[in-house]
Parts: sequence; structure tokens; C-alpha cells
Amino acid sequence: MILRLLVPIWPAIVLGVFFFLGMAWFAVRIRRRGVPEFPDVDHRVMTAMATPFLTRYILWILTPIEVRLAAWRIAPSAITMVALVFSGASGIAVANRRLAAATWLYVFAGLLDILDGRVARRSGRTSPAGALIDSVADRWGEYFVLAGAAYFLRDSLLYVGTALFAIAGSQMVSYVRARGEALGLSLTGGTMQRAERIVLVSFALLAGAIGAQTRSFDPHTVLAGTLFVVGLSSTWTSLHRLRQGVVALNLRSREVHTLVTKPKTRRARAAAESTRQA
Repeated sequence: MILRLLVPIWPAIVLGVFFFLGMAWFAVRIRRRGVPEFPDVDHRVMTAMATPFLTRYILWILTPIEVRLAAWRIAPSAITMVALVFSGASGIAVANRRLAAATWLYVFAGLLDILDGRVARRSGRTSPAGALIDSVADRWGEYFVLAGAAYFLRDSLLYVGTALFAIAGSQMVSYVRARGEALGLSLTGGTMQRAERIVLVSFALLAGAIGAQTRSFDPHTVLAGTLFVVGLSSTWTSLHRLRQGVVALNLRSREVHTLVTKPKTRRARAAAESTRQA
């Protein structure tokens, strides 16, 4: 009976043990050799979930895979497409109540999403086209998973609403950033970025799988509650970025207005003085 209950969670137990043992080893390595350098980490706005230590630890784990993929000349766009396929498969698994499988598929998709950009930079194959493909694939991948969650929660209109709220919030975070970049702004930061959303949804799916298997709690309630948190935090993040953008654009407009009006003011003063002298 106990073994049957542990079937959906034994991979999580094994991976969790290795993950935390590796974290302890990484901490010892930092103490002996110093913090490994990841230049892109220093430019990322950290959050309570994605701390500098945790971010560096995950990148340290993925670095050997990144080096190997770059050596094999794997196209970064191919990695992006595989991540999209995994996300789509995760959404289908959620819709069919295969929550454990959906968890691992979404986790692998998230890891591949980290790797595609890093492999592109390591192999010198970054390009605007690749960045565009990556951004669009990320949006579709997230939509697939959340749409699958909405179908899984279809028996309750309120629960479906939490999934739609999460979809709207996550899309607005990305839209505000993209619109800001089109206006020459870099709008980053916030409590609920893509990495945080992947982690929260993955944990909710895994918890739901455990609840469904042990019948100790309702997986629908767990998933719906998590999606509400994701939607609320994502909405706050998008509003935070919107405020950043509005402040930056207003400041830019005032600076431009000052540069344009100053010469006119000087000419007007010179003309007035000439009039008085005449």
C-alpha cells in the first residue's frame, strides 16, 4: 500500500535528495574556491524565490550540459522547439489528469528554456531572430500548460477563473516588458517572473499528484489556489513594470522638452534685450 502511494512521488524524492546534497556541495565549493562567475546573473533582478545563490547553483548544475550542447553544435532554436513540445505535452498531461507526468515535463521544459539562450551565447549564435522565436515559444509554452490546467479545473467555474487569471497575468508581464523594449526601455524585476511561475506551477502539479494518489486533499483546490497566487503576483509585477515605464517615459519627455525649449528661451531673451536697447 505504501509503495503504491509513493509511485507518483518517488522521482521527486530521489531528485530532491540529490538536489539538496548538491546544494550542500556547492556551498562547500564556494567556501573553498569562491563564487563561480556567471556574468548574466549579476544583471538579473533577484527575487525572494530566485536568490543569487540558488540561481548560481542551478546554472552550475546546467553548465556541463550547456558546454556539451554547444560542442555538439546543437541549434539553440532546436532546444527552444523541444522545450515548446515538452510544455505542450505537459498541458495535455494536465488536461488528462496525469499530474505527475505533467510536473516532470514542465520542469524539463523550464530547464531547456534556460539552456537555449546560454547555448546560443556560448556558441556565438545569438541573433534577433532567435530571441524572437524564444520569446514567442515561451508565451505559447506557458499558455499550453495553463490552458491544460483550465481544462483540468473545468468542473468549477471559480477554479477555471483562477486559471484564466493566471494566463492573463503572465501574458501581461511579458507584454509590458516587450512594449517597453520597443520604446527603448528595459522593464525587468517583479515578484513573479517566468522562472517563479514555472516553479510554483510545477510544485502545485506535484502536490496535486500526491493529493490525487493519497486522496488526502483535493488536487483541484491546490492547483486553483496556486494559479490564483500566480495571477495575483503576475498582475502586481506587470503593474510594477508599467509604473517603471511611465516614470521613465515621463522623465525622458521632460528632458527632451527642456532641450528643445532652452534655445528658444535664449533667443527670446536676446530679442527682448535688443528691443529694449533700440
